Amino acid sequence: MRAHGRGTGAVQAGAPRTVVVALAAVAIALSIALLSALDLAEPQSLDPPPAPHHALLPAAHASHSGPKLCNTITGTREAITIRFHASPNGTYTIGENIYIRIAAVVNQHGSSARFDGSSASHWIRDTILVMGTGGAGSNATFNTNTLGNFMLDLVYRYTVQEGDYSANLDYNSTGALWLGDPTTSAVRNLQASGRSTDCILPEPGREGSLSYQSAIVVDGIRPRALNVTAVQNGTYGIGSVISVNASFSEAVLFPPGSPPTLALGLDGANVDAVYARGNGTAALVFNYTVRDGDASATLDYNASNAMAGSGIADAPGNAANLTLPARGDPGSLGASSRIVVDGVRPSVARVSSPDGAGPHGIGAAINVTVAFSEDVSANVSGGTPYLDLETGGTERRAVYDSQAGPRALLFRYTVMENDTAADLRHRGASALSLNGSTITDDPAGNPANETTLSMSGLPEGDTLAGSSDLAVDGVRPSVVRVSSPDADRTYGIGTTINVTVAFSEDVSADVSGGTPYLDLETGGTERRAVYDSQAGPRDLLFQYTVMENDTAADLGHRGASSLAPGGGAIRDLAGNPADAASLSMSTLPAGDTLAGSSDLAVDGIRPSVLSVSSPDADRTYGIG
Repeated sequence: MRAHGRGTGAVQAGAPRTVVVALAAVAIALSIALLSALDLAEPQSLDPPPAPHHALLPAAHASHSGPKLCNTITGTREAITIRFHASPNGTYTIGENIYIRIAAVVNQHGSSARFDGSSASHWIRDTILVMGTGGAGSNATFNTNTLGNFMLDLVYRYTVQEGDYSANLDYNSTGALWLGDPTTSAVRNLQASGRSTDCILPEPGREGSLSYQSAIVVDGIRPRALNVTAVQNGTYGIGSVISVNASFSEAVLFPPGSPPTLALGLDGANVDAVYARGNGTAALVFNYTVRDGDASATLDYNASNAMAGSGIADAPGNAANLTLPARGDPGSLGASSRIVVDGVRPSVARVSSPDGAGPHGIGAAINVTVAFSEDVSANVSGGTPYLDLETGGTERRAVYDSQAGPRALLFRYTVMENDTAADLRHRGASALSLNGSTITDDPAGNPANETTLSMSGLPEGDTLAGSSDLAVDGVRPSVVRVSSPDADRTYGIGTTINVTVAFSEDVSADVSGGTPYLDLETGGTERRAVYDSQAGPRDLLFQYTVMENDTAADLGHRGASSLAPGGGAIRDLAGNPADAASLSMSTLPAGDTLAGSSDLAVDGIRPSVLSVSSPDADRTYGIG
């Protein structure tokens, strides 16, 4: 029972129900003289623990000499004074007892009016007082009585039941006194029972009634959880705080040190949202901080009994009904809100390239796409992510370039000189590095970390080498041999000598800007073998025509830099152009030079008359 100010009138709310009240022993010692003087004593030793009664109200409000109460009188009917007493003013909750005392006194002692104890004692103990706390059937049952010729003092005990409510307790009508067992059909209103035609009480709420003389609030209505809603809908990532609001039918309280919790149902796990605020109001707010790995497409609590807490009650002390709507039903968190829990970091799902197989030569840009498990974006304000690649002896990186789709990031690698890879691949499981950047999923904002960026668990078909077939050739073609397919002999003026230059890889000559040539040693005048045609996948054919006065005992090329593109280009299949360094023949073994691989003599000197003489003897020779 909680202290409460005087109410303003009887208010009924809740479903009617019959209150079955246990009988308790009470000893009432009343003085007939005191009763006659309307100075009624308080009932003593009520049902343990004692339920004290308040002091008598002032006389002006304490008595009423109007209607007669169950006036079983022998002789002439006389006016009877009625007076009510009750337990102390205040608020009474479920299970608490309220004692109600009805005292009646014959006003004229000298007359023949009497209470007929012999006729009343056998039925008065079966009376009930129907209370106005939720409709007919909420009853105060007889507790004890004192019966004399000039007085009748009845005490009833009313135990508050769940659902009972009254802002200012009173009986339900002037005919609230009934006879019989309230659980059977034998209940009869005393006005129609034949016991009395005057068994009426003051009108409820009017002078002389219980509510007029007392201020007792009956609150048997438990606060109940109504619904759970999100403070704000949305997607919540790691470290984000989800706030949910549990609404009650009235303000609730819980004792210090015993905050309630709300169990939430995540994918594969139940977690507790902890109390945040709202004690003493009709809405308790619970918070949950999303942890790494948490997930739920539509967050709800885990069951209708998800809310737990000891001592949650309304201000008067009625324990709250914490049962929530079933998961998914109207009023549940899942039905009323749209909370997505995404505590899963984005992870690498596939590495591939949209580019062709190649080979890709020096200066070529190779695009590499890294696909993730969910939508992602890159924040490069603190650095730029990159992907390490296997490109021969020197490590190369594909650097982040742009977004390639909701779930994909585009990286770009430019082939450098001497890079090589028969089937380009990333360098190990930790090839993808943040490098000060962040890669986060959308919209939760969970950042990828070293674990989720690892490619150690990728199937081979989802690696760069497994999903693509990228050949990298950053090596320029170089000369490996110079020779001639012609016979070893002396070649004179106007004859053509074929010279073949073999390269380290397949090549072709681009003569759109000029024609490559090979300088030869042919005496005092420099001669050139000029590119003629492809002589094989790796071979180019050059031709030299012997000119007058050319001469060479063993034809050879002129020095290390004798092969020149001549404004054209000699390229490998990757498009790499040979340059001066790769065309140099300074390191060719002697056997791979023209002079060392062939034995070609050049004689472009015409014969001339040096002298005219005769082997015959000096004499005169005649006819014949």
